[in-house]
Amino acid sequence: MKIAINHVTIVTMTGEVIENSSLYIEEDRIAGINILPKGFTADKTIDGKDGILLPGLVNAHSHAAMGLFRNYADDMKLKTWLEEKIWPIEDKLTAKDVYWGALLSIGEMIRSGVTAFADMYFFQEETARAVKESGIRANLCQGLISFTQGMEKIHDNIHLFKNYHDTCEGRLRISFGPHAPNTVEDDLFLEVVKYVKNLGSTIQVHLSESWEENQESMEKYGCSPTVRLNRLGVFDVPCLAAHGVYLDKKDMEILKEKKVCVAHNPSSNLKLASGMAPINELIKTGVEVALGTDGSASNNNQNLWEEMHLSSLIGKVQTMDPTAVNAHEVLKMATVNGAKALGFYESGTIEIGKKADIIIVSRDAFHHYPRFNIESELVYSTQASDVDTVIVNGKILMEGGILTTLDEEKIKFMAEKTAKKLAGYE
Repeated sequence: MKIAINHVTIVTMTGEVIENSSLYIEEDRIAGINILPKGFTADKTIDGKDGILLPGLVNAHSHAAMGLFRNYADDMKLKTWLEEKIWPIEDKLTAKDVYWGALLSIGEMIRSGVTAFADMYFFQEETARAVKESGIRANLCQGLISFTQGMEKIHDNIHLFKNYHDTCEGRLRISFGPHAPNTVEDDLFLEVVKYVKNLGSTIQVHLSESWEENQESMEKYGCSPTVRLNRLGVFDVPCLAAHGVYLDKKDMEILKEKKVCVAHNPSSNLKLASGMAPINELIKTGVEVALGTDGSASNNNQNLWEEMHLSSLIGKVQTMDPTAVNAHEVLKMATVNGAKALGFYESGTIEIGKKADIIIVSRDAFHHYPRFNIESELVYSTQASDVDTVIVNGKILMEGGILTTLDEEKIKFMAEKTAKKLAGYE
């Protein structure tokens, strides 16, 4: 399909802002910017109505199916929240439940301009099904925990990789998901690394999310979780580490050397009172940082605009420096860095030849006036509801605020019914 988009300001994320522009899409790629490609006749023309066109946002850490637990257990300590609420209800989940939970979060992500997401959970064949149907990009992994048959379930992750990696027209990638240093023993980490190397895959892992995790690691292994995982070879393969709240200088240098990307999840970390990742120090050290929402059970949404806004504000307060974690750095986390971390190297910027993963943000609302710095406008003023159009791989997933690939009302109905069943309300 050939699509022409007119009357937009393009934020390329390569350093250019191009006003009053047109963009041309042919099949799954950007074919032209302001210059009509030879022989191009649009099958569809979109009037951008003076909106902002930019790369789609990338949610670098989520548990999509946990959308079913939104507002179910709040204002609780992490240990109590997990052991008394989340883990017991997760034990009741079926594959069908995960499908509806995944669709709920995917619909929410598309509505807010997310074109790709990273996800760690179980019954991931169902999340893959939801990815296929919705048209979004994703990097999925099976969550592996030592005390819940992790060594056996690693074969589920292998099956997932062999059957789903690089499918859905290249929109779906599969990684391996050793859950966290405090839930995975050395033998399981070593087994994961072996298979990742053999298959040419990648790793998603939680890292230093809480103070207790770090203390336990020091007592049990005599080192930080980062040092331990480095010794085990976890960072010898491409790795995306979620949270990174408690990292010291040595940890950061290791992450930089091994090219580990840290997925910052400010809303979840604030809500669970876990602490705040040292984002400014990570950036200055040279560690790449992306942004995630975490699951909606601890956020309670999949709104990456909120994460952008919070990341910048928190970074400034942490350092008492209003110039820290500026708007450009935050936009880069949400687009370029996220796409790279998930392995979608042909997305993340607006360039001819790149994948057509783009969004259009409406500027009609009061909070978009007056217009001075467009990056500030995006990070500090834009709301998720401002997203008008979403295109992934050259396919329109939302236009004029209307989802084109998903039955929104059916998903909301089934998610509500499924969540109430799991919580024992039916």
